[in-house]
Amino acid sequence: MRYKIFFASLLLLFSAAVQAKPLQLPAIQVVSIEDSVKGRDYELYIKLPEDYNANTDKAHPVIYIVDALWHIEIISGSIEYLVKDAILVGVSWEKGISIQQSRMRDYMPNKYTGEDYKHPTGQAKEHLAFFQNDVFKYVESKYKTDPTRRTYFGYSVSGTFGSYILLTQPNTFRNYIIGSPAPLFGGQFVHEYEPVSEALPDSLDANVFVSVGSDEKPKYIENAFSLVRFLKSKKSIKSQVEFKVIESADHGFAFPVSAMQSLYWLAQLPN
Repeated sequence: MRYKIFFASLLLLFSAAVQAKPLQLPAIQVVSIEDSVKGRDYELYIKLPEDYNANTDKAHPVIYIVDALWHIEIISGSIEYLVKDAILVGVSWEKGISIQQSRMRDYMPNKYTGEDYKHPTGQAKEHLAFFQNDVFKYVESKYKTDPTRRTYFGYSVSGTFGSYILLTQPNTFRNYIIGSPAPLFGGQFVHEYEPVSEALPDSLDANVFVSVGSDEKPKYIENAFSLVRFLKSKKSIKSQVEFKVIESADHGFAFPVSAMQSLYWLAQLPN
């Protein structure tokens, strides 16, 4: 019970960011960045490891965090104990529109066809291009990074976006952390979505951590188990697929536990 109260308090702390107030953490630099194709404005939240300036010749791995205002505080507070040499780069939602408008458009690969939501959806392909054309270019020109050691961190809908990247352009990141990925609009799973499944490579050369809470909605649980089975059937001999079920956890409670376990997993991977 004490642990449940502790993690519930953590969730209350991080849910305070839902209104997308400006990030204010002394160790994190906030940088404005524009999508060079779409003209959309975002922010990057960048945290360097403590020894960054002391090791002038060292190329650092980078962990890219999506849904960043919800996730970066718990990761930032833990990373120095687990992956000490990593640079953190959080990527915000688009500025000037609501959080959910940005998420449903940027992270979902298929379009919503219902009549009760009128905003654009299903532009994951375009948002991935923003990462490749603008985010990586900025980070890798500004900081001492190792592009072969990029890690993606996403949870829920941003976990779905990570699944989409993994299945369509797996070499974008070396490691993928995909927590409780949401099904697509209409309840489809991203690995069964025809535009994705038709273009799948024969094997996936990436390390993948997938998690789900045991008390989540059945569709989320089914999605996670199905995705892991599929990934294990496709993984190369050089890649790992790790799956964790967070016991007695719903979608919200599973997040902090999943975050800690995934970072521990990441720390154990060979360089």
